[in-house]
Amino acid sequence: MDVLKTPPAGSLFLTNTSWDDPAPYTDIDTLVFGPGTNSYQLLSGTAPTGAPYILKTVGKSPNKYLGTGTWAFNTATGGASDLVTAPAQEGLHEIALHQVSFDGGKFNVPFKTVVAGASVNPAAVTSHTATGAGSFDVTFKAGIDLAGFKAEAFGLSQPVVKDEVVHQDNPNDPASASVKETVTIAHASRATFTLDVGSDDVDLFIVHNGQIVGSSTGGAGADETVTLIRPEDGAYQIWLHGFAVAGTPTVKLGIDVVQGSDLTVTGVPAGAIPAGTPVTLHVTYNKAGLADGTYKGEILMGPTAAPTALSVPITVIKP
Repeated sequence: MDVLKTPPAGSLFLTNTSWDDPAPYTDIDTLVFGPGTNSYQLLSGTAPTGAPYILKTVGKSPNKYLGTGTWAFNTATGGASDLVTAPAQEGLHEIALHQVSFDGGKFNVPFKTVVAGASVNPAAVTSHTATGAGSFDVTFKAGIDLAGFKAEAFGLSQPVVKDEVVHQDNPNDPASASVKETVTIAHASRATFTLDVGSDDVDLFIVHNGQIVGSSTGGAGADETVTLIRPEDGAYQIWLHGFAVAGTPTVKLGIDVVQGSDLTVTGVPAGAIPAGTPVTLHVTYNKAGLADGTYKGEILMGPTAAPTALSVPITVIKP
């Protein structure tokens, strides 16, 4: 797809992929690619030797990558369809369908992808408060009919960065991880875990209820990242697995869980929403005793079948 001119701020592509096979286990991920920085083709300053930009991933289905080429079933709807949004920009875009798990009950699985426009305004919110209270509006509009609509707000919270000392572990057994941190999640929109490994090879695993629910297993010197969307409440373990390390290096573990019930959303319509109908949400927050600092929140919204398809990040700054 080629977008010939810069679209209005907050413009999105909305893709809905559905397939005719049991879910679980057949899972087809949707990947949306759009213009990105052409840093790999620049020589002698800023003159590109190939195209003026590359295509990078700008939107994708939720996934549970478990490492070693293994994906657990995970779709935005919980069933045999996936709804994905991505920012629309001027230039080329591409939609790719990646089949990550297969029921195997038949040889061929028909699928269909519908592409439409959507908009969210504003696409991100920064709110300044002197008292810990504030409010703002967010308007959403879709280019397709929606059978229903949901919206939920999360936050306010702050990320944490910790120094951890890792050791050489059994490279064939993630459970031998020398560092295991516990974090409690309650009413979270997303949980992002990052690992700055330096020159070593340290893998990152997230475990809940005894099961690995996310992993990042890059090679030596590759920083690791795992993001969970709308994770269920409870205790999680973070495993830092020393796959190939020299000595006992110190690595930086980032824990960024956007969670809390300090924000409230009103104005969510009941029933179907015809294509092109704007939906305006009113968001308020009031956190008594909020200390000075920068806090994170988020609104997740979308069709009833995929209520986490759209995200509006929120930053609250006091004073």
